[in-house]
Amino acid sequence: MFLYGTLRKNESHHDLIGPWLVDTVPASIWGRLYHVPAGYPALEIPEEHIVAPGSGSPDADAERARRSPAPRLEPIDGDWGWVAGDLVTLSTANASLPPIDAYEDFHPGRVSLFKRVLTPVWVTATSATLAWVYISASKPEGPRLRDGAWPP
Repeated sequence: MFLYGTLRKNESHHDLIGPWLVDTVPASIWGRLYHVPAGYPALEIPEEHIVAPGSGSPDADAERARRSPAPRLEPIDGDWGWVAGDLVTLSTANASLPPIDAYEDFHPGRVSLFKRVLTPVWVTATSATLAWVYISASKPEGPRLRDGAWPP
């Protein structure tokens, strides 16, 4: 899973992922990062980078991530930029995804604040892997963080 906001180490809700956290490495994603007036970040990514939407079945989503083909390695042209974050490995999808989905207000098939999608995440300039990330379900409000880092 790619984290870019309040679930990252030293941020306000990092303890939510603590019971399942196995590993953390710095990573980047191609997108647009915003600082929402309510005090949290929101991310947009190019539609072309969405490999699959998240579902209500954590085990099926974990399997989909494992079986999906290698990600597209080049960024999409346009007004996009690198967003900094962490690629985390969580121990058990069935246990970890439901509370994180609830925290991110992701409800498959219903109106949600965020969507969980499978997308490329870069761990080096030339190496990407697929990971789940929460993106804004609608156009984010607030200023864009052009340096790609949150908090501003």
